[in-house]
Amino acid sequence: MATFVCKVMTPQGQTVSVTIKEKDKIACIKRLKDNEMTPIEINKKFDPFGIIASKSKVTASIHSRKNDNKPKVDFNKEVKLQNKVSLEELKKFTQEFCMLKESKFSNRDALTTIISSLENEKLKTVLEALVKNVEQEMFMYKAMQDYPSVFPSVYINLIKTGEVTGNLEESLHNAVTYIDGEILITNKIQKDILPNMLMFIAILVMLFVAMIIGVPVLQNIFIASGNVIKLPFITVALSKLANAILDIWYVLAIIIITAGIFLWRYLKTEKGRLKFDYLKYKNYIFGDITYSLDFSRFLRCLQINLRSKLRLEDALEISKNVVKNTYLLSTIEKAISNVYIGKSWVEPFEEDKLLNPIIIEILKKGNKTTMSEMLTKAVEYMNFEIEIQDNKLFKVLPGISYTIVGITILLFTITIIIPCIQIYLGGFLFI
Repeated sequence: MATFVCKVMTPQGQTVSVTIKEKDKIACIKRLKDNEMTPIEINKKFDPFGIIASKSKVTASIHSRKNDNKPKVDFNKEVKLQNKVSLEELKKFTQEFCMLKESKFSNRDALTTIISSLENEKLKTVLEALVKNVEQEMFMYKAMQDYPSVFPSVYINLIKTGEVTGNLEESLHNAVTYIDGEILITNKIQKDILPNMLMFIAILVMLFVAMIIGVPVLQNIFIASGNVIKLPFITVALSKLANAILDIWYVLAIIIITAGIFLWRYLKTEKGRLKFDYLKYKNYIFGDITYSLDFSRFLRCLQINLRSKLRLEDALEISKNVVKNTYLLSTIEKAISNVYIGKSWVEPFEEDKLLNPIIIEILKKGNKTTMSEMLTKAVEYMNFEIEIQDNKLFKVLPGISYTIVGITILLFTITIIIPCIQIYLGGFLFI
């Protein structure tokens, strides 16, 4: 499948650009029309590593609509501001909006009041778009759909449910609960996983740099000083290896770049991405906690959507949008298919054998009793499970870190420190 960049007109009259994957431009046009978008221009995305297709353009006429006689307001201007809207800022806005709604403010008055106190220019601009939507007697969620970087898909669906059912306050409370879960998981990843991964990479880079640069420099110092003391065997070996790498660096660079391109192209395929995402859950160090965090995010959203009185199949369909891992997404798709054919939606997760059996039994119990109550219990147990895995991870990581650091220090001592002492003492300690 190829990637196409499409310039389209939305049902509200806004001209935007979207990126989609389809087999050809005809399929793109059909998909856009199915989503009530009028295609204006379609370009095949430039692919530097594949066959470069000519960037021919397809221009479609603008189709008439029933509401063409209504004034079209360009309320969704593209926001090109440097500052972003964090989850904490989105939570604060949602809480304030909910409080004002409970105080009997109209949507317009509540949004206008919040805008007057905002410092984030991007969020202010987005909320002004919502105000224009309300003034046109349109739903707010429709304007939110044009700002996916600010409003997650699950958040938008919660607001949509509240606006359509007339129970916006409850949906706002559910949205705050959803954001709290996202903040918790995001903080867990940033605090526990990323720093340790960066530390491993930094240690390996330092060891490589010491081998490539430090050892040859030390050898040159020996030669320049006229010292006749022999370098340790490991220092000589690393020096030869470093010189060999420097002599053929361009060959290694070509091999690495070529391998990287093939790997990148393979990961772009459905099969390659699926295998790579599966390996994320099966690696020894971070696999268990990565799966638990992803599934916990999905489970929280499912709980919130069911609390909003959605059908199970609809709740599953919406909740899967928070998952980026294609392997877990494929499992959720199987669960949705099972619901439509009258089978248990828990069965695909049980077959994967990646989820804790206790969670499986809690979810299976929910099929026989009250699903919402069982999901609450499942979320609580998932939090407990994540804490256990977190503690387990921190027991393993220090050992791995100390081992790598120890090896690095040992190699540095043998290859750098000992020869320096030899120069200083004239070989007295090592002859």
